[in-house]
Amino acid sequence: MIPGSNKDHPSFLKSFSYAMEGFVTAVKTERNIKVMLVAGVCTVIAGCIVGLDIAEWATIIICCGLVIHGELCNTAMEAIVDLATQELHPLAKR
Repeated sequence: MIPGSNKDHPSFLKSFSYAMEGFVTAVKTERNIKVMLVAGVCTVIAGCIVGLDIAEWATIIICCGLVIHGELCNTAMEAIVDLATQELHPLAKR
């Protein structure tokens, strides 16, 4: 695909299916994603028990989303570094 052109550009549904495939792969292969999802579920259960209001729920949802987003970005960057080189380098760890 050429950036900025519509040539061979996947449809919205196809792009969304690629994103879901990546998310499912991350859940299957990355321990930290699983930990974050379990923590999010525990947070929702605790929120139901204490009876959060709408603003508190919004805050919880935003925070959980940001944590998962950060973890997925980190996973993607690690995959890119692994694709670029097989060497262990201290800079990649940063």
